[in-house]
Amino acid sequence: MTRVILALALLLPLGGCFGGGAPSDQFYRLAVPAPVVSPSPILPGVVEVGRFAAEGLTGERALLYSYRDKPDQVARYGYHLWVEAPPVLLQNQLVRLLRETRAASTVVTADLRVPPDILIEGRLRRFEQLVGAAPSVVVEMDLGVIRVRGGGLLLLRNYRVEKPMVGDQPADAVVAFQGAVGEVFGHFLADLAEKTEIR
Repeated sequence: MTRVILALALLLPLGGCFGGGAPSDQFYRLAVPAPVVSPSPILPGVVEVGRFAAEGLTGERALLYSYRDKPDQVARYGYHLWVEAPPVLLQNQLVRLLRETRAASTVVTADLRVPPDILIEGRLRRFEQLVGAAPSVVVEMDLGVIRVRGGGLLLLRNYRVEKPMVGDQPADAVVAFQGAVGEVFGHFLADLAEKTEIR
């Protein structure tokens, strides 16, 4: 009997070797399609894009989801992550779009230590997948444009876009996020173009 118990004790640690391991982490980039190129710069001088503010789970790397019938509850995927936190991804994408569309003469971030003429600040409010019937993603953020000299507020708007998904998997959500962020930034550039006092 003692030998049987001893044999079982030796086999127990090996049990985990034969079972299925934990899923591997999946990492996703945010690649936003560029809007139409501006014929001339909308924002003069040096434009600095700040890192987006975000609170709680919205500022973390895990992809988030919520159910339409339970809008007050937010959950996160355990193995599906952005390559960087969304505030950093959005900052980088907005810098890229402003440069590629030539909407600004010079676009920098704070780490370059170049004195800016104009600041763009953002606050990310929602960045999550909506699970249930008609799966989609929702992106909501505030974007503000500030003139450094004099501290004048040139633009402050809230943008919200809900984009349908072609499937119901996290990878489908990432594609929808890219389109939704592209629409938000497109609306932002259009609003900037209408503000003639910026020039």
